[in-house]
Amino acid sequence: MTAFPYSFMLGTAYRAIWLVLLATLLSPPLQAQWSKTNGPFGGTITALLQTGSTTFAGVSGGGIYRTNDVSGAWTQANTGLRGNSLNPTSLLASGANLWLGTQDGVFRSNDNGATWAASGAAIFSGVRITKIATDGTDIFVATSVRNLSTIDTLETPSECLYRSSDNGATWTAISTALPRNVGEIFSVTAVRTTFDTRLYALSNRDGVFVSTDAGRTWNAFNQGLTGFALRLEAREMLVDGGTLYLCNRDGVYSRRIALTPTQPESAAWQPANTGLKGQIVNAITKSGDALFVGTEASGAYRSDNGSMTWTSINTGLTNLAVLSLANVGTTLLLGSEGAGIFTSPRSTVAWEQASNGILSSQILSLTVLNNTLFAATYGNGIQLSRDGGATWSSAKGINNPPQGAQGLSAYINKIAAAGNRLFAATYGGLFASSDGGSTWTAANGTGTGALKDFALTVFDIAQNPANSTLNAATGDGVFVSSDEGRTWIRRANGLDDSVTVHLLAFKGSTMLGGTLESGIFRSTDGGLTWREASKGLSIAALTVYDMIVSGNTIFAATEDGIYTSGDDGRTWTRSSTGLDANNLGMYKLSLQGTTLIATGAAGVYRSTNGGASWQAVSQGLTNTSNHALAADNTSVYIGDFANGAGVWKRPLAQITSVREQTEQAAASLNMRLSPNPSTAECTLRFTMQQSGRAIITVFDALGRNVRNEELSALQSGEQSLRLDVQDVPNGVYIVQISTGAGSVSRLLHVLR
Repeated sequence: MTAFPYSFMLGTAYRAIWLVLLATLLSPPLQAQWSKTNGPFGGTITALLQTGSTTFAGVSGGGIYRTNDVSGAWTQANTGLRGNSLNPTSLLASGANLWLGTQDGVFRSNDNGATWAASGAAIFSGVRITKIATDGTDIFVATSVRNLSTIDTLETPSECLYRSSDNGATWTAISTALPRNVGEIFSVTAVRTTFDTRLYALSNRDGVFVSTDAGRTWNAFNQGLTGFALRLEAREMLVDGGTLYLCNRDGVYSRRIALTPTQPESAAWQPANTGLKGQIVNAITKSGDALFVGTEASGAYRSDNGSMTWTSINTGLTNLAVLSLANVGTTLLLGSEGAGIFTSPRSTVAWEQASNGILSSQILSLTVLNNTLFAATYGNGIQLSRDGGATWSSAKGINNPPQGAQGLSAYINKIAAAGNRLFAATYGGLFASSDGGSTWTAANGTGTGALKDFALTVFDIAQNPANSTLNAATGDGVFVSSDEGRTWIRRANGLDDSVTVHLLAFKGSTMLGGTLESGIFRSTDGGLTWREASKGLSIAALTVYDMIVSGNTIFAATEDGIYTSGDDGRTWTRSSTGLDANNLGMYKLSLQGTTLIATGAAGVYRSTNGGASWQAVSQGLTNTSNHALAADNTSVYIGDFANGAGVWKRPLAQITSVREQTEQAAASLNMRLSPNPSTAECTLRFTMQQSGRAIITVFDALGRNVRNEELSALQSGEQSLRLDVQDVPNGVYIVQISTGAGSVSRLLHVLR
């Protein structure tokens, strides 16, 4: 019998599904058969770091990835990170340690990223870290201001800069002497000269401040900066010899500083923006003799003459929003907002995607058409799989600038079929494909019948089955096309400027529009006129995310659960029995035969009785909040919205006929807890029918997920884990185990 140490600790985590868990304990548990597909790859890359032979990438929602070959595969390195700490903001190598800034504090690793431990938790827990820097000895941390009420008052803002001289064992605030009202977002850079150490603090309102006495006093360092150049918003600063380069909302500025007592210094910052002025610059790096910058919306630029002139270098980029830059030898690395990592030789810049293994941070929608699974991603355009998610490829044309508004065509809202073509609704207009989704071209219409201005933000695209017209929900009302998108007519009578329809559904000749915070609107004349049809919806339900039709019933997924209408959308009734009462937001609906499937903030649910009641079918998922849902003849697919887990799948038969398998799953795991009640230590025993992984989750009496741990590479046979409960308050807890065979939960009583 193999024993595994397991520390049972309480802590802040995600809201759990208490009512559903209790129901699970009272009835046979559901099988845990959700599994990750192999992609799609991409992600929002917030930080890059190369140290030794290892390169690290911080991925929004996905934590830390690392590789020893930037052209090869990346693997996650998140042990010790969870929740908001999986949202990195800054990476630093200092001596034998790696430092990580996240949206939930500071973490340190002394084993090359294999494990991470919180540093200064009493100060930084729950705090967004904006930058970590070092002068070679001390570590400096910049944070966002926690008490925003002080920003526009005479009060001193909350502390935002800290220093540690003992590897993070203790931290000292160094921002008390900063002027009031300097802003709420900060960065920090440290420069060591032969005669002093200088700290440069960057604020999002008043530019740069410098301190030469470890933060006891600060002086403005803004000569030459005016207007937008003072709005730094935690942008980057690069130190190259005695030259400082400052990235801001007006490009790049430079300034000479003295590294020795005899060197002259510049009196003011000088713009270094020829070819770049007016661009918001997020990142800067030096490789060889050249400088490279990444901008908010115009891609990357290069300068070969000390940053005085800049040249665009976007060949191969499919996303022009650049968040981070680094270099590994003669190879440049570029981190994008949504499209992952790109690499390029420094000498001849031509970018190629290099995100193998990094899962997309946000899947906005999923569609299955003609045996092809389409994933609409945030920032990485359309990704498609023809083998159920085993392999993925990028659609051509839609991702490539300059199509769309500054690369906004890479941000896809919806994919749908109409006639002989596929259509994609994007933030940069409408696109169409006539070859099954492999290649796409703009379909915004021409002349007076074209989508333009706000109408180029297309939220949804759908065909009216009553008359075969194509309908687009846009930022400027609803548009209708009778010629497959070649020309468009605006139909917005009854929709004032405060109402934005972002989804469309059809019940016979009735068109329904779902909105954010304005409920449901209804048209019976092909979209020519609209009337509000929200009777029966609660205030929260006025935010509507999806609608589908089953027979004579219309189902609406809302922020307040699921509602149904049996009178063509005139009135609505709440039908949310079985959903998590504390987390009712529902995002997507699908009808498979007689089974309704829904995904929302608390997981995936099914209904086999027309929505009268719902049952959770999300066991095994590492993230329950998914905004995308689709199905084919064999599988159900969901898309991770914020935690970098890509697309998951589960056999359709397990959703439509799950109950018959639950008793077998429970019996095969044979889970036991002893002693129970427990005073100091409890042993969890279960049986693995075959080798694989197991996920152990512990919930407290309020339904909070207080512990989640994955045990990989377990051998088949009897398993034994020790749960240390000596420091746990008395009470009732739920211990849940999920394996490939299923999921089982048991109550654990802690009594002393």
